[in-house]
Amino acid sequence: MLSSVGRLILVKSVLSALTLHYMQVFNLPTWLITHLDGIRRRFFWKGNDKCLGGHCLVNWKKCCLPKRSGGLGILDLSVQNQALLLRWLWKLKADPNVPWSVTVQNLYGSLDGHTFSGNHLVSNGLKEILLFKDFFLASITTDVNSHATLWRWTSSEIYSSSSAYSILVDPGIRSSYYLVLWKLNIPPRVKIFIWLLLQDRLLTQHNLNIQNWPTNDGCPCCPGNALETSLHLFLLCPLAKCI
Repeated sequence: MLSSVGRLILVKSVLSALTLHYMQVFNLPTWLITHLDGIRRRFFWKGNDKCLGGHCLVNWKKCCLPKRSGGLGILDLSVQNQALLLRWLWKLKADPNVPWSVTVQNLYGSLDGHTFSGNHLVSNGLKEILLFKDFFLASITTDVNSHATLWRWTSSEIYSSSSAYSILVDPGIRSSYYLVLWKLNIPPRVKIFIWLLLQDRLLTQHNLNIQNWPTNDGCPCCPGNALETSLHLFLLCPLAKCI
């Protein structure tokens, strides 16, 4: 049976990549992304297609955050979909003289001056891409001399879906604990264990009791039967202090 580390690698390299080709063209409906997230979530936590709520120790949205923000760096499909579709707006704005761009602008108007039309005549595919127009227009600038379109979020000033994804998925939260954790020279399974510990999501007696599991939430190693929380188990317990 695969370890949590092995399952995490497969989620990132296989399950998260299955729809990338389609997401470059189509805005996936919410129900489909929810279904795909369910498959990935169940596989990561249990390794099969059955996973009750109590088995999922951390909220999936949290798992999809960057590692520096307390997540596991699993791809957020909704955000990645948006980042891939934004490339079409970049192509339309950065190279307006190619035939397909000229055709689109003749039919619907131009992105210049924020005047691109979104009326009912616009095709469904283009309407879906236009949902992200506000973020795109806020992320570009124009060179004063060459009038070239520049992307704010890369040193090359050329659009990349990875740079857009990094901006869109970033909650603006940084934690030095997580930055240090993922750089430690320790086995990956230990890193995941510490990651769960930092979020107080280990299955201690106290956490099991919160989830209505039939258990005594006292620490079996303490004479006083103190509450077995993560803090107690690793710092306050007399046995932990001896170790």
